[in-house]
Amino acid sequence: QELQVQDPGETVGAADQADAINILNRMLDGWNADRRKVYVSKKTNFTLTASLSPHTIGPTGGTFTTTTNRPVSIDAANLVLTDGTRIAIRMRDSSWYAAQTTPALTSSIPTDLYYEPDFSSGLGNLWFWPVPDTAYTVDLWMRVVLAQVVAADSVDLPPGYLDAVIYSLAERLAPSYGVQVQPALRQMANSARLMAFGNNHDAPRMSTDDSDVMSTRGGLFRYRTGGLT
Repeated sequence: QELQVQDPGETVGAADQADAINILNRMLDGWNADRRKVYVSKKTNFTLTASLSPHTIGPTGGTFTTTTNRPVSIDAANLVLTDGTRIAIRMRDSSWYAAQTTPALTSSIPTDLYYEPDFSSGLGNLWFWPVPDTAYTVDLWMRVVLAQVVAADSVDLPPGYLDAVIYSLAERLAPSYGVQVQPALRQMANSARLMAFGNNHDAPRMSTDDSDVMSTRGGLFRYRTGGLT
């Protein structure tokens, strides 16, 4: 209807519906790869398995089971002791883990975590270091992805995402029907995406070692004294 190739109330053919669902899922897959389009980093609790490395995570067959696809990223992690005390676990990258000389070292308190998405298995590998030898709880803040859909699905979306999905899908479908995207539709799609995705932007945290210092071409300018250092 947004492309004006079908009247309201007209039945959509099975082939057209399947094509639209396929393009929709491809669009959502592309959005999941862009951090700005992901609406939440959700905290979920899991129980560690003692002396297991790596732990795996995903919708089926993993040590930790998720309700949708395996996480695109793990944004933060905490170890939760039996008394409820939370200890932050540092997130690391592949270079850090590759440089580890004692990857099999064990401890009751893992201090670091490298997350490795595995595209072949559909699971993600969680390399805790040291390898936990106690079944504590771990909190993981995971980037939530938009799940793939079928025609009969009931989909819950954050505020603003409904228009963003509908108008963006109309843009993506236009070549299939040999029509040009009208300027009004393009404007509505852009506005909907800006509104939906704008809520996902976090202001970066900034700090300075000296509260009255600003860098300038001539050196460091001090607000309190009004001079360069």
